[in-house]
Amino acid sequence: MNEVNLLIAPGRINGMTTRNRIVMSSACTAMCSLEGYVTEQMIDYYAERGRGGAGIINVGYSYVDIRGKTGKHQMSTSEDSAIPYMRELTKAFHAASPVGTNIGAQLNHAGRQTNREITGFVPEAPSPIPGPFPTGRHMEVPEELSIARIHELVKIFAQAAWRCKEAGFDLVEIHAAHGYLLSQFISPYSNLRTDEYGGTLEKRLRIVQEVLEETRGVVGPDFPVGIRINGDDMVDGGYTIDEYRIVAQLIEKTGYVDYISVSAGQHHPDSAAAMVAPMSMPLGFLEYLGAEVRSAVEKTPIFIVGRIKNPISAEGILQRGSADYVVMTRALMADPELPNKTMTGQLDDIRPCITCMQGCTDRTWAGLDLTCLVNPAAGREKTWSRLEPAPKKKRVLVVGGGPAGMETARVAALRGHDVTLWEQSETLGGTALLASIPPHREEFSDLPRWLSTQLPKVGVKVILGKKGDSASVRLFAPDVLVAATGAKPEIPEHVPGWNLPQVITIHEALSGQKEIGDRVLILGHSTAAVETAEWLAERNKQVFLVSGAETQTWEDPMDALAYDKNSFTGRHSLMESVMQKIEFIPFKTVKAIEEGFVTLSPMGERHPCTTHYPINDVTDEQLVVDTVIIHLRQRPVRAWMEGLDNIVSEIYKVGDCLEPRLAIDAMADGGRVGRLI
Repeated sequence: MNEVNLLIAPGRINGMTTRNRIVMSSACTAMCSLEGYVTEQMIDYYAERGRGGAGIINVGYSYVDIRGKTGKHQMSTSEDSAIPYMRELTKAFHAASPVGTNIGAQLNHAGRQTNREITGFVPEAPSPIPGPFPTGRHMEVPEELSIARIHELVKIFAQAAWRCKEAGFDLVEIHAAHGYLLSQFISPYSNLRTDEYGGTLEKRLRIVQEVLEETRGVVGPDFPVGIRINGDDMVDGGYTIDEYRIVAQLIEKTGYVDYISVSAGQHHPDSAAAMVAPMSMPLGFLEYLGAEVRSAVEKTPIFIVGRIKNPISAEGILQRGSADYVVMTRALMADPELPNKTMTGQLDDIRPCITCMQGCTDRTWAGLDLTCLVNPAAGREKTWSRLEPAPKKKRVLVVGGGPAGMETARVAALRGHDVTLWEQSETLGGTALLASIPPHREEFSDLPRWLSTQLPKVGVKVILGKKGDSASVRLFAPDVLVAATGAKPEIPEHVPGWNLPQVITIHEALSGQKEIGDRVLILGHSTAAVETAEWLAERNKQVFLVSGAETQTWEDPMDALAYDKNSFTGRHSLMESVMQKIEFIPFKTVKAIEEGFVTLSPMGERHPCTTHYPINDVTDEQLVVDTVIIHLRQRPVRAWMEGLDNIVSEIYKVGDCLEPRLAIDAMADGGRVGRLI
C-alpha cells in the first residue's frame, strides 16, 4: 500500500482539530437562491463532502456586500437574514461528517470584477481601472473607493465573519487573492492610489490588516481565521513571489491569522489558468509558491493549491515540506469519499478528477449550478448519492463500452441487477480514449480506466470483441437493453469528392487508421476539431481549420481556438509554436474536393449571430491540401437495434447513441438510466 502518512495525520488550526490535511477550498457552486440564501441542493452537496471526511471544507465563496457580488447565485453573508439558511447548512454538515471534519466560509468582495447586471451598482475598486477578463464580461470602469467607504468595508467584512460564526461555521477565510477587492489593493497592477492605502507595499496591505484586526475583534481569539493570498499575480505590473513573501510575513505579524492559503493568478487572459488550472498545467504546479511562503513565515500553517488531484502527489508536497495542508477541491467534487478512501488504503477506488472543467468551472462561470463529468451525482445528491436497491432483479445487457455504457452498467449492478456489457473492440473506453490523444488531454483516459476497474468489482460481466446486433440480442434475451453504441460523423455526400481516399474522419485520424499528409484541412469547429488541429500541428503538420458557423471574429487566432475549448482558461494549452502551424479560416465551407486541393467558398447564409460581421471575400479559393478531415454533425449509431423494440420490453439509449453531446452529458445519461432500470 502506498504510504500517505502525513496526508492522513491530524492537524491543529488555533485549537481546532482537523481529521487530516486535506482541504476543499471555496469553489463557486451557483447553488444559492437569487437572494444569496443557501438552498437544499447546496446543503446536500456539502453534507456529502462532509461525510467524505476531509479536514476542512470551505464553503463559498460568499459576498460580504451586495456591491461585491460576482454571480447571481452566489452565497450571501451580507445580511442577518442569511443566518438561518447558513445554520441549516452547518447543522446538516456536522450531522453527516466525522469528528475533525470542519466547515468554513470564505468572505469576499469582487471589487472591479463584477458589473451592474449582477449587483445593480457600479463596481467599486481601489482605483478606477476596469478589470481585463477573457470573455470581456468585467470591463466596466469602477468607482474609486473613498476613505470613508474603505473604513465601512472593513467593518462589513468583520460583520460577515460574525454571521458565519453565529450560523455554526467552524472557521472563516478572508479572500485576498485572484484579483478580487482585497487583492486589488495589494497589487500595483490594480492599485494606483497615493494615499494611506496605496504606494508602498505596507500601505497597499493596510486594508487587509484592518479587516483581519476587525474580524478578530468580532469573532474572538479562539475562532480560526484564515486568509487566501496570491503567491504571484502572474500579470505584467503585478507582484511576484518576492513581494508576496513579505506580504505573508506582515500578515503573520498581525497575530490575527491562523493559516495562509496560497494561490496565484488574476482574472486576466494570461493568468486565469493559474486560478483554475486546465489539463495543460502540471500536477501541483504551484507547490513552489507554497514552499516560498512557508519558508518566509515562522509558524503559520500554509495551505497550497494547484491541480493537486490524488493522494500520492498530495503526500509528496507534504513530505517535501512545501505546505502543511493541501487543497484538493476538484478532486473532492469528483469523489467526496476521497479522504475516507485514502485513510482506509483504497486509493485505487478513488474516482479520478480529469480536470475537464465541463461540470465545474465551465458551468458555474456560465451561471449554471455545479456538477461533475466523472461524478454525475454531484449537485444531485438528494436523489443520486444513495443508490436504492432495485425492487426486482433484471437481466441487463449494455451494448457499448464507452463511459456512458460503463456508468450505466456500474450503477445498475450496484443496485442489484445481473449486468452484462458487450464491446465490439478489444478495449473499453470508446471515444474517451480518442479524446485523450490530443495534447494536454491525456487525463481523459483516466475516466474509462477507472470505470473499467470498477466493473468487475461490482459484478458486471464484460465481453470484449462482441458486436451488438439484432440477432445476438435476441439470442441473449435480456429484460433490459441499453444502447451505448455512440455516433458516427455525418459525411457531406453533397460535396463532390467526399469519397476520395484523402477524406477521413477525426476518429480515423486520431486512431491511426488512415495516413495523414503534411497539409491538412479540418472541416468543422467543434472542440474535437480544435484539439485535433493542435495535435496535428505538434506533429509538424500545416493545418487549416475551416469553419462556416463562427459566432465571433477574432484578431488573434489563438483566442478563437481557445474560446472553443470550452474553458475560459483554454488558451493556456495553445502554445505559440503550435499556433504558427494552424491557420483559422472562418465563414467558409468546402465546395469541392479534388486530388491535392479543395475549393472553398463563402457561406451562402450566415448565422444570425454573425450578421454584423461583414464578409469581404465573396470569391471561391483553392487550397492545396493532402488530407481532408471531416468533423461535422454526428449521427447516432442505431441501425443495429431495428426490430428489437418488439422483443425487449425495456430499452434505453445513452450517450451519443441518444444524442451526440459532451462527455458530461453521456455520463449523466449513464447515471440516470442506471437508476431507472
